[in-house]
Amino acid sequence: MEIVEFPSANHGPRRGVMAPDMIVIHYTGMASAALALARLANPSSEVSAHYLIDETGRARLDSSVERLIKVVAIASGLGSCSAYTWLKLPASDRMAEVAGATTMPIVMLGGDPGADAAKTFAGWQAAMAEPNVRGLVAGRALVYPEDGDVEKAVTAAAQIVHPSEGK
Repeated sequence: MEIVEFPSANHGPRRGVMAPDMIVIHYTGMASAALALARLANPSSEVSAHYLIDETGRARLDSSVERLIKVVAIASGLGSCSAYTWLKLPASDRMAEVAGATTMPIVMLGGDPGADAAKTFAGWQAAMAEPNVRGLVAGRALVYPEDGDVEKAVTAAAQIVHPSEGK
């Protein structure tokens, strides 16, 4: 699935309402994804979305770190108990701030490695230094490494998650 980033201005506090206590996934019913995206990004509409999936299956994502930190803080406070709850969050170059928004354990999503696998792996390693970042869910970066060496990529990721093993 191709993911295209888009900024959304509508993520501030809502007037006169209680804190969110659920997440609703819904169909917009608009004529096109382009019209829905324009509405979601328009500050006067006061509606927003973190993800929008268009007619072709392409996901559009508001991936600002500030937004992610806010979502993590809100999600951490939902429900009556966080026992047995882990957060699965995208890797970020500001993972200390993201992880600092919660005490819940985090499993980090690897994301698209792009053309610079070394930078991606270094980012994962830095993020794993955060005490509540407990693991990594990495797909494309390991299955389709830029140099084609799957074993090397998997070994490197395993060393990041379990640095004391295999030495």
